[in-house]
Amino acid sequence: MKVAGHVALLALAGLASTAVAQEQFQIFGLPLGAKMPYAVKACAPNLKTSNTVCWLDRPSIGKDKKQTGRALLPEDKSPDWVGRGEAKLTITSAGILENVKVRGMPIGDESVVRSSVERRFGGPSDSGRYPFGSYARWAKAEADIKLICSTKVAVCGLEFLSGAEFRRQETAKEAEAVQRLRKPQSP
Repeated sequence: MKVAGHVALLALAGLASTAVAQEQFQIFGLPLGAKMPYAVKACAPNLKTSNTVCWLDRPSIGKDKKQTGRALLPEDKSPDWVGRGEAKLTITSAGILENVKVRGMPIGDESVVRSSVERRFGGPSDSGRYPFGSYARWAKAEADIKLICSTKVAVCGLEFLSGAEFRRQETAKEAEAVQRLRKPQSP
């Protein structure tokens, strides 16, 4: 009887710590890599600010049943620079927030955006400059974060991809590369 009680207690503790771990990774007040606490609804017409995320227009639904579309992010949980860009979300059919992108931010905001990300996630794991812009990447277990700024069009884009989706995409790329290697070479 004691063993069963301990097993139940450990299972409950494991579930609680899993739930806490999922809740802890928030991006702009949203649970990246975890189930959304509510269904995302359409924004009211002409809405400029919101305390909850809402779709600015009808999201597209892919063959994998993922919803992708422009969204208005919670203003009270987002830095000011987020409002100078356009947010786009991807939510799976199970309601898991997989991806958050903020695109079209003025290139003048690059240092503000970068320092904001660095305050939360530390220095980038990879960064550099190239002839037409710059990039920085933060590779974390919970998320893969990329900041790309183009001097050609004078805008920056920031992407937060859930760690699980990043690993799934990397596995798919590796499998595709293996398949290409297995194909017979034509003379």
